[in-house]
Parts: sequence; structure tokens; C-alpha cells
Amino acid sequence: LLRHFSMSAWLNHRCVGIAGIITLSKHRAICWAVLGHTAGPGMVDITRKVRQAVALCQARRVEMTVECDFKAGHQWAKLLGFKCEAPCLEGYGMFGQDEAMYAKVKPVCQA
Repeated sequence: LLRHFSMSAWLNHRCVGIAGIITLSKHRAICWAVLGHTAGPGMVDITRKVRQAVALCQARRVEMTVECDFKAGHQWAKLLGFKCEAPCLEGYGMFGQDEAMYAKVKPVCQA
């Protein structure tokens, strides 16, 4: 059971990003990341590792938000397999910025 998870990405002995998952309940978790502008060369590996972490997360629903005007963030959310559910949540960010809500919802297992 993967409850909380975090990782860091390093290039040339420098940290270029951090990411993780916070599990709120068995039904819901939040995926987060902070990537530096020098993370580009490592994005394939970073994306692969974050996808693996999301797949291992036991929560059925994993959410992430992206600042509305951050085009690369929207592209990355989609590459990770997330779907945009709300294109603009006004004032949702920690500093009052507008953010879009993305989610990846796993299908209900039916026996």
C-alpha cells in the first residue's frame, strides 16, 4: 500500500525537481510536483517515475492542479494520463492564483 510518496530528480549533482503523492483516503489522493527550469533533460525519466507512482497509489482518484496560464504544466498533466475536469478554479491556488483541476480515476473493479 503506497500511502505517501515523494522523490527528487537530480541532474549533474543538482536537484531539478521534487514530486509526490499525498493519500487523503482510500478513495482520493493528490499528486504534486515542483520542477525547475533545468529539469528538461530529465523529463522522460521524471514522467515515467511519476506515472509509476500514480499507478501504485491505492486511491481510486488521484488529483492534481495546474496554474491556468502554465501551458507546459497542462501538457505534462495530460502526458501523465490526467483528464482536465475544471479548466479554471478561480483563486484556488495557495497564493490566490487560478488553477485547473485534473484527475485520474481508476475504474471500479467488478468481480
